[in-house]
Amino acid sequence: MRKAASTSIDSEALLRRASTAEAPRGSAVARAWPLLGPLAFFACVAIAGTWPLVLRPDELMMSGGGGRDGLIFLWNLWWAREALCVQGSSPLFTELLYHPHGTALLLHSLALGYGVLSLPLQWLAPGLGGVLLANTAVILGSFWMTGWLSYLLVRRLTQDRGAAIVAGLAFTLSSFHYGNLPRLHILALECLPLVLLLFLRVLERPNVARALALGLASAWVLWVSLEYALFLALACGLLLALERHALDRRRIARALALAALTALLSTSPFWQVAYAHGFASSSASSADLKEFFSADLLDLALPVAQHPLWGEPVRALQQRLHRGHPGFELGQSYAVLLLAGFAARNAWRSKHSRWRPWVLFTAVFGVLALGPTLHLAGLRTGIPLPFRALSWLPLFEQARMPFRFFALFQLGVIALAAEGATQLLRGVRSRRLALAGLSAVVVFETLSIPLPLQRVDIPAPYARLANAEGALIDWPPPDEAHLMLPTLHQIAHRRPLVEDQIWFFPRASAEVRRTAQSPELRALLTELFEGGGEAASAAEDARRVDARRALLRQLDVRHVALRHAELDAEALARAQRGLQRYGFVHVESGAGISLFRRSP
Repeated sequence: MRKAASTSIDSEALLRRASTAEAPRGSAVARAWPLLGPLAFFACVAIAGTWPLVLRPDELMMSGGGGRDGLIFLWNLWWAREALCVQGSSPLFTELLYHPHGTALLLHSLALGYGVLSLPLQWLAPGLGGVLLANTAVILGSFWMTGWLSYLLVRRLTQDRGAAIVAGLAFTLSSFHYGNLPRLHILALECLPLVLLLFLRVLERPNVARALALGLASAWVLWVSLEYALFLALACGLLLALERHALDRRRIARALALAALTALLSTSPFWQVAYAHGFASSSASSADLKEFFSADLLDLALPVAQHPLWGEPVRALQQRLHRGHPGFELGQSYAVLLLAGFAARNAWRSKHSRWRPWVLFTAVFGVLALGPTLHLAGLRTGIPLPFRALSWLPLFEQARMPFRFFALFQLGVIALAAEGATQLLRGVRSRRLALAGLSAVVVFETLSIPLPLQRVDIPAPYARLANAEGALIDWPPPDEAHLMLPTLHQIAHRRPLVEDQIWFFPRASAEVRRTAQSPELRALLTELFEGGGEAASAAEDARRVDARRALLRQLDVRHVALRHAELDAEALARAQRGLQRYGFVHVESGAGISLFRRSP
């Protein structure tokens, strides 16, 4: 006989009885309504919650801490189509960046799963228009699926459909979701309830079908977000450790082994590239970065920073806590926090409460979000925290933003809040009205619309290079105000880029970046664009020019684009003189861009 079911998980028999009691037996639609009704509801929530994105699908949110990062995710979506449908190559390695070496994209925030899903839209509308349409579809789909899958997870835990609706609203309209809207690999909050729901199903009744579903879902998460895949591996391990009365540990172990094997086989291309190129990355996290991107203890209790009524002072406070950085959107709904606190108190008072593991789950990820040491009111106290232990785990040393563990903390909070609402409203006659009122409060507290959208354009001259040969230098190198413009322009010209890419996108190996930053290449760029070069005799100057021209031929640099808006008149004149000296001929100018071509 099977052992008793886990105290932290409701049995399927209860779920079946609850569903049967709520739906008439004779109607297939009525039986499916607990799934289809919320699915339709959260589709409407996704449209309203991202308003006016559905009316302006060719625009991009470019504000907030991650606004400028949105350009690299446009490149990510485009690269999936370019690699799979045009070049017929692996999308996990590109020769278009860090030319002539190329770079692996394993540790880059590629979100390849979304890129593959976007292929039909990019086929219907090629170029930047199709990429922007695909980006909008991904955002709407994420808000839709996050709400619905959160609803399914919480309904399974609470057996309360109304409270689960509130939980789905709170999670999909969360400040964290909006704050990471431009970053598709972090926007993908739907991954968290999906895997946890399937994991709980395996723990409740392990079988082959459920193990395969869990394995495939886990593989999908890795293709969308390596970061979330690591977080979920930790979360599932924690839930498994917190289980006190597993059904059958041997059967569960076999099912989890099958799920792991399925995930491994489904992600085998990833591991093949990892074997060939390793996980070396020059952007591997330093201790200082991890400290900087840690949540402050006050972050866990601040309201929503995107709110149109009180958002401005909250944003100002957050920036004071984090040295002016605007990317810590961790605000909470106070109604949700209070309900979660109520449920956590009741669970902790009862030694046999099935919610105790979820209280610990939530607390663990809340503490991990605080980073290596405790930050309080903007001060680094130096008090060590458990996040430091993660450096012992494979790949976790690459996690440079501890505050992103807040996503799992918030998922635990909304599950507890749903249980709190269930307990408080048990026996209340006007229960539906109370839940509707609670939903309205949550929506009001998390209000973050209208989204600040902006048009994204690529100057027309870049498109004329699409069928050209050789590499391109897109000058000047991007600064913070023009982050990732060269990669955005690559969507149109499709030429390899020689220059080093700014910041962490993509995450090239240190060896590749050393080549891109080599003294020879730096000297070449200085002479081409800044009129540099030490004074020398005519013979030495001729030899230097010949060496620079040889390097240009070796790199196969055929074209240069000068962006006028980022160069003053003197800098533009110097660049034109340097290019002419090295054999570049002006081809055309337009839309603030001058194109130059060099003969082979």
